[in-house]
Amino acid sequence: GKLNTAQLNGSITYYISYQADICCPKKGDIINAEIIDINKMGILAKSIESPLNIVIPKQLHKEKIKFKEIDISEKKRKILIEIIGKRYDLNDTTIFVIAKLLELVD
Repeated sequence: GKLNTAQLNGSITYYISYQADICCPKKGDIINAEIIDINKMGILAKSIESPLNIVIPKQLHKEKIKFKEIDISEKKRKILIEIIGKRYDLNDTTIFVIAKLLELVD
């Protein structure tokens, strides 16, 4: 710290440097993800190297052709998604995201 001797109030000034990784996706962002599980409601996915838990509901898609292309045994497959909404609370370690499936990445 540095003492502020010009003022006789005993104040000390500290210069602090820090670094942070920030993840705050917004509506319309396009992200790479990996399929974790597939069920009749849709797809559960995880974003690579980020705290996003992603749900891709079938109800949001007019064309369900992309869902039919994904085999149930194809877990760990890479996909491209578009974020529709997000939810998180104070002190959460993950962000819950609702997304739309754009394409399958080979």
